Amino acid sequence: MSETAACKTLAEGVQLLRTVEQTGRVYLFAANYPFKPQVRELRRLYQAGEVGTFQYGECEYLHGFSPDYLTQFGEEPGHWRSRISSLAYCTHAITPVMYVTDTLPTEVSAFVIPSDSSPESLDAARRGRGIAAVMLMRMDTGAYLKSLHGFLQGEQEPETCWIRIHGSGGLLENLRHGDSRRVRVRKEAWTTPSGQVEDTVHDPLWERCDDALVCESFARAMQTGEPPYFDVYRGVIASLVAICGLRSLLRGSVPVAIPDLRQEDVRHEYESDDWNGLEAPPK
Repeated sequence: MSETAACKTLAEGVQLLRTVEQTGRVYLFAANYPFKPQVRELRRLYQAGEVGTFQYGECEYLHGFSPDYLTQFGEEPGHWRSRISSLAYCTHAITPVMYVTDTLPTEVSAFVIPSDSSPESLDAARRGRGIAAVMLMRMDTGAYLKSLHGFLQGEQEPETCWIRIHGSGGLLENLRHGDSRRVRVRKEAWTTPSGQVEDTVHDPLWERCDDALVCESFARAMQTGEPPYFDVYRGVIASLVAICGLRSLLRGSVPVAIPDLRQEDVRHEYESDDWNGLEAPPK
């Protein structure tokens, strides 16, 4: 069970997938944000067909900051956030959408927001080091997802994230700023039996802890042999978003394909790809 990125290179992703398959062991990508009560409620509503087919989505995972905090953070080279690109910590934002819609990212364009307008900060952002990151992903159904994560003012409530799902027949989202634990459903008039717009708010039950649910899914997988939802395949794909996102950024934010390493014939192309972001990306 891993609560960090499943892999930091494509070669590591290939190796992990093969190891799980060869050993028959259980692997859980311990993404806890999909198991937040509001996200579970969004999944229930989406899977029930309340808003039709996923077409476009947005997700955010933000921390506010003070100047003192940023100064301390920037001067602490041992802090893990100072050793990774601004794109790397994206899973709290994107895995809830993957869970709600049962979709997978297949292509990413990435951008990093500089901490200020100084030449040094602008150059750092072009290399992947900034205050926040924006990614646009194409999903395997053809839908698109915009993700924002990092340090920006106006964060969500502690221990929450924000996601919005635009479907072919309506909208799902959890509310923002002071009310982010509640879920909103909007259906357009032409999709409702009454011919009227329906705009309702749900209050999910919060008695189940998301971390406990993650651990329960791991235990259940070991007991039954059935893979958990965030198995090694979804874990690797979610982690590849950051790796391929950094490649996109360094190539001028052009779209970069996220390889489907579930396929053994695709793995051969990447089994020696040890690029870790410290040098120019391979072409």
